[in-house]
Amino acid sequence: MPTWSQEACISALALSLLHSLWQGAILGCVGLALKGRLQRSTADIRYTAYSLLLVSVLAIWLGTFCSLYSASVKSMAVTGAGPETAIIADLQGAQAAIPASPWHMSVLHPFFPILVANWALGVCLLS
Repeated sequence: MPTWSQEACISALALSLLHSLWQGAILGCVGLALKGRLQRSTADIRYTAYSLLLVSVLAIWLGTFCSLYSASVKSMAVTGAGPETAIIADLQGAQAAIPASPWHMSVLHPFFPILVANWALGVCLLS
């Protein structure tokens, strides 16, 4: 049985992988918009711009993971509940525990370990 930190890590990793799909799609649209603007630029400038887009995909994914992980750990530490409870903190630092949206917790949560394992397997095989 996984401990609460392992559960929080698996949950945060799975959700951040799912969020990376739409975040990457938005950055792909930005890259498509840049393609027209950089068409007459040198190859070095285009390479740098597209490299920065790829690095920003990784940075945004990492930021999403850290945010989801810390919220999940805080939630489980404060409420004693599992990762199905999310913490929303306002700018002053006050925290209120609210249930996360039921569609992804009730439907997707059982598949989080499978999602993370398949992702890790893909990374190992394609590296």
